[in-house]
Amino acid sequence: MALWLVAASQTGAHDDKPHPVKKDDEHLHAPVPPGYADVKAALHIWTDAAVLRRGEAIYAAKCAVCHGTQGDGDGPEATWLGPKIASFRDRAMVAEMSDAYWFWRVSEGGLVEPYKSKHSVMPAYKDSLSIEDRWAVIAYQHSHSGHAGPHTAAEHPEMHAESRPHPEPRGLAFGSQWVTRDHRWQPRGPWKWAVMHDLPQLYREFNGIDFGHAHLAETLLRTQDPKQVEKARLQVIDFIFSSPPVPPDEEQVAPTFNRMAWEVAKTFDWAHVFHRSLYDLFASDKVKDKDAVYRKLLADYLEKPEAITPHRLDHHGALWSFPESKSFRDKFRTFNTQIWAYHWLQAAVYDVQFLGDVRKQQEVMPKVIAFYHGYLRRPPEKWQYMPMMPEAAPEFAKRFPEAAAIFDNLHMLHDNFDDILARPDLYPTMKAKRAAILAILPIYLHRSHGVTDLYPDFHERPGGTQMEGHGGMAMTDMGPRPPSVEQVLSGTAPAGDQSQPPGSTPSSPQHKR
Repeated sequence: MALWLVAASQTGAHDDKPHPVKKDDEHLHAPVPPGYADVKAALHIWTDAAVLRRGEAIYAAKCAVCHGTQGDGDGPEATWLGPKIASFRDRAMVAEMSDAYWFWRVSEGGLVEPYKSKHSVMPAYKDSLSIEDRWAVIAYQHSHSGHAGPHTAAEHPEMHAESRPHPEPRGLAFGSQWVTRDHRWQPRGPWKWAVMHDLPQLYREFNGIDFGHAHLAETLLRTQDPKQVEKARLQVIDFIFSSPPVPPDEEQVAPTFNRMAWEVAKTFDWAHVFHRSLYDLFASDKVKDKDAVYRKLLADYLEKPEAITPHRLDHHGALWSFPESKSFRDKFRTFNTQIWAYHWLQAAVYDVQFLGDVRKQQEVMPKVIAFYHGYLRRPPEKWQYMPMMPEAAPEFAKRFPEAAAIFDNLHMLHDNFDDILARPDLYPTMKAKRAAILAILPIYLHRSHGVTDLYPDFHERPGGTQMEGHGGMAMTDMGPRPPSVEQVLSGTAPAGDQSQPPGSTPSSPQHKR
């Protein structure tokens, strides 16, 4: 066996049995699972100067952004993350961490329970760092604890206390790997459920859209046969026109997708909750200062580890320059533009809501929904690019640019995701698909665009607008563009796939180039 990974010996170190449940501000040390439980470091690594130098370089590149340059858990990204970041200067905490536990956490990151359910965003380094490199960074992390010797009971007297078996805490099962479902619920307020109660037809349209995205993902994971994909598209149309009274359980509609890429599912879920919360807010006559509530809902959303950035990203260029980009659009054009029609409605609704109180919305909304149904019956296949919020909802985009950017970014993430699923030649296995998806997802997350911007090349280019200046996608390449709500209500919007030609002058001043 390699020097770096030798059989565990009996010491007074942490015995990896469950600890009593700790308070939220304490660091949780879960039992180490089989496969890692017998791992132990070679004794020399804790004091080997070459190993520590190697560990320091890795730590600076991969760990300091969260754990801080001195290991205090105060890195520039720490404030955006879910659980409290560990401080390696905490002598007692370090003493609790056996070799096996430490190696397991660095290897698997936040992908394992109970850390996954606590929204840990720590990356798993088992595929990006060799065994030697993982031990090197662990040794360097250990050096922050103030101990100059090896990670043993002789060096950490606290370890002697950990040699006694820990009592089995009551209720531990509720933190186990089997209890992982994270119910998403809208923030409370007098606006909640306003759409369901006062705009029930719109509520049912949104339920159909929820089904549509999930059913597509599950279908593409199962087959690329054009006839089967078209059959799935028609099933979605049937479901939407059935006017579903309750939202579908997307985990049951798309169980394979939810198991394969749960991180993306959470990102979609929280963005959809934010969407629904804003629709409810603008449908409610019970709230007078809606701008103040908007700011509260936005702040609540951005606290989520899975929140999408409100920075406008480079949709036409960098985010559509991956090997698989445009694959779903070009391979399944009808289904693709049907999805883009969903996005048009989701945007257009906001500008309808800005026309007046709920009675005005009840009067106007059916006309916009009827126009959307025309898109479902005849998807606008000449569209070459997804509808943007400033096109369908220019007033909303002007008043609430952060949410508009979040939703445009969300819809682009949907496109990236579908492109990956549409290319089994590039990503033939579930593991390959998952890796491709997780390589793109961090680009979209708010925490990736904080004080230390991890993806500056993916921001919208300076001087560009939402519809141009994005890396060379010319207006002539974008095909006809979708209409604004103003055009629909005035009767000047072309129906079906004859939408607004690029470069024309729409009636809304927000659309002028």
